[in-house]
Parts: sequence; structure tokens; C-alpha cells
Amino acid sequence: MDNSAVDGLMKKNRVLYIVVINSNGKIVAHNEINNVGKEYDDLNKLKRLKSSTDIEWKQYKNGDKNAVFEVSKRIMIRDQTSAQMNGEQFVMVGLDYTPIMLLMEKVDRFTGAMIVVFIAIICIWIFFFVIGRTYFKTRSSLNRIVAFSNTLVENIPVGLLTIDRNGKIASVNHVAETLLELSEAVSIGQEAQEKLPSVFCEMLEELKNNNTIIGRELVCKVDGENSIPLDISAAVLKGEGNDNPGYMFLFKDLTDVYDLRKKISHDQRLVSIGKLAAGVAHEIRNPLSSITGFAAYFKEVYSDKEKDREIADIMIQEVDRVDRVVGQLLEFAKPEKPIFILASLPTLIEDTLKLLSQQLKEKGIEVKTSMGDNIPKFKLDADRMSQALLNLCLNAVEAMEENGQLEIGLHADLSSDCLQLKISDTGCGIAEKNLPLIFDPYFTTKQSGSGIGLANVYQIVEAHMGEIEVKSSVGIGSSFIITLPLQPN
Repeated sequence: MDNSAVDGLMKKNRVLYIVVINSNGKIVAHNEINNVGKEYDDLNKLKRLKSSTDIEWKQYKNGDKNAVFEVSKRIMIRDQTSAQMNGEQFVMVGLDYTPIMLLMEKVDRFTGAMIVVFIAIICIWIFFFVIGRTYFKTRSSLNRIVAFSNTLVENIPVGLLTIDRNGKIASVNHVAETLLELSEAVSIGQEAQEKLPSVFCEMLEELKNNNTIIGRELVCKVDGENSIPLDISAAVLKGEGNDNPGYMFLFKDLTDVYDLRKKISHDQRLVSIGKLAAGVAHEIRNPLSSITGFAAYFKEVYSDKEKDREIADIMIQEVDRVDRVVGQLLEFAKPEKPIFILASLPTLIEDTLKLLSQQLKEKGIEVKTSMGDNIPKFKLDADRMSQALLNLCLNAVEAMEENGQLEIGLHADLSSDCLQLKISDTGCGIAEKNLPLIFDPYFTTKQSGSGIGLANVYQIVEAHMGEIEVKSSVGIGSSFIITLPLQPN
């Protein structure tokens, strides 16, 4: 290859040099003519090229000017006349690599920037993902807490009422609505002074002045008519920085507690009366035998005098009556332990009505019975329960004038495992002031009554672990409602 050919190649863009070396290591062509004929100084490179047919390349800096990309390859020389291989030569071409290097540096810088941006985007995505996940978890937890709080507030067995700092009703739960006869939809946002009973308003003013927890047990008037005993606790709500967002009232119905207190007081009174009655009965019964004996003696002595004999008979009859009353008194004071047997309450009711059939017929009283289906047999003291039924029905018959109506209803409530017996009449009724006293021994409004009957009924029902209540209106009639467990303990 001559220098003109090399010069032609050098005209190509970006070619820095072209070197041709023969097999002896001598430069036979070069873009710089001064180098032609010189020995190539990198013999190791020539040895590598001789032993390989692959292209060898390298990349290096040519001082501070250019970046060079050099390509080297061994080529075989063909004789043009014989077409045979006639030796080998080595060709080395150096290309200006600077523009590519600059481009690659730009690419590297751009790639670095993109990587930084990509990493930043990933970090931002991770940040927002974590924040978002934390937010949703927090929101979910908050929703659960709010749902739990709402459920708790709505289902706690006490009334809950809150009033804001401006004196307006902020919230009210279901129990509070029922006890105070409020409507949440109407009450929320209304002035407490206008909607709430006076006792709540008084306690609210006390809270504003004292800022302490208040507790009261009092009777609250609802709508100015109905009265209900309540146990009320009130406190000031605390916000951030001791801020006062409002006031809270917790209250519960004490009706059952008051009824229980009355029952306990009644039972204690019965116990005291029973102890007194037992002592009096023994003291009375002892001389009764002597009086009966003397009456029989005088009847025998004065058998020939009819008037004296009649007086003696009256004495004996009256002593027997007193003895029966004393027997009832002793039975009330020291009742026998009930003997529970499997019995049918409908059968006992039918037997009681048969005993009273003559009296019912004489007064023209209509009897209506309503027995539920499948009333089960259960354990009870049949004799004492029959006595209780007889006393209640007899009282009903005596309270009614002619052509009255006696209703007896019996129904089973299997969900609560109990029976409910209701005996109603259309008699004269019981005055409201007498209702708390009717189960006390010796209390009676009848001219010929002993006052023991209903006391015994109460005692018999209690012995069966049952409950009895009475509803009565003067001039309309009375209803006695007995609830008996199907499995008394």
C-alpha cells in the first residue's frame, strides 16, 4: 500500500492514523511519511496478532487532545499473479473517539441524573406509600374505634347525655331517649333548659360553678307528669389544654331498685309480724282448750235449760272460730316447707272453679278461661297452690256484684322458662293508697275478712320462687298477675 492510498483514507472523517506493518515488524505504510521504514516498537502486540485471526482493539488517550479507538488485525497478502498467499501484514487504524467519549459522558451524566431522579421518584413513591398505608391504617383504626364507641354508647344499660359549652344538647343515647322521653332528631342542638327536666338544669348550673363531679339519687319528673327515680352522675368534659368542650350526664333507672327495697321492707315487716303473731297465737291457743272444756261442761250441767245450752253451743262455736284463726296465724308465722310434685296448673284451676261453682251460679258471675297451648306440667306444691288459687278467686267473687265477670288466663313463656297466671274481676277495685298494704297480714277492707288470705297467697307464691303483682282501678276491677318459674329452685 503506497502513501497516496493512506492519504485517501485519512481524508475520511475521524481517522487519526493508519499503520501497515509487514511480517518483519517494519512499518511499510503510515499517514506520517517519516515513520515509514521504522521498526514497530510493540513486538508483543505483533505476536498476539500473529497467533490470532480476531480483531484486537483498545481505547486510550492521546495526550490531552484526543481519545483514540485503535483497531488491529492480521491480514494475509495474496499474490496477484499466482493467487496464492504470499505473506502477512498487520493493519492498525486509530479513530478519533473524542466525540463519542463526550457523548458517552453526556449519556453517563444523563443516565446518572435519570438514576437520581428515578431513585428520588422511588423514594417519594415509597414515602407516599408508607404515608398512605399508615393513613389508611390509622383511618381504619379510627373508624373501628368510632364504631366501637358508638356501639358502646348506644348499648350501655345507662342513659348518656352530653351538653356543649353553650348549653345545647350535643348527644343522647337510646336509653336516655327512653327514660327522658326525648327524640334525638328533635333534641340535638336544642337548648338544654327547654328540653331537659329541671333537675338536670340545676345540676348543669352547679357544674358550671363548681367544675366538680356531682352524684345525685332523686326522683325526676318527665313531661311534668310521670316520675322516675334516677341515679345521676355529672362531670365536666376535659379537652386539650384543660379546655371545656361541654358536660356529660350518666344516669340509670332505679325503679327496679326501689321495688326491691319495697319488697325487702315488706318481707322484713312480714318477718316481724310473723314472730309477733307466733307468740300471740301460742298465748291465745293455750287457754282456748280450757274455755272449750268449760263450755262443754256448762252445756252438760244445764242440759235441761235450753237457753243455757244454746249459749254454751255459741261459746263452743266461737272458740272453734278463734282456734281456726289462730291456726291460720300459726300457718302464716311458721309455714310448712313446700312439697314439690309434678302437677298440672290448669287442672288445679279447674278444681278451684268447681269448688266455687255454687257461689258463681248464685251471683250470676260469668267465667272466662284462656289456657295457652301445651302448658307443661311442672313441680309445685299442689295443696298450697290450690289454697292460693281459692283465696284469689274467692276474693274476686266477693268483690263483684251480681252478673260480674271472672277471667282466668294462663300462658307459658318458654323463652324465659316461666308461666304467667292472671286472675281478673269486674269488682269494686282497690284504692291506690291500699295497694302497698294488701299483702300485709290482717289488712282488710272487708267487714268479715281476717286479712290473712292475701298474705298467705304472697307467701305461697314466694315459696315457689315466683312473683305476684296487682293492678286495680276503683269501680272497674282488679287483676292479680302471678309469674311462676317452670323449674323452681
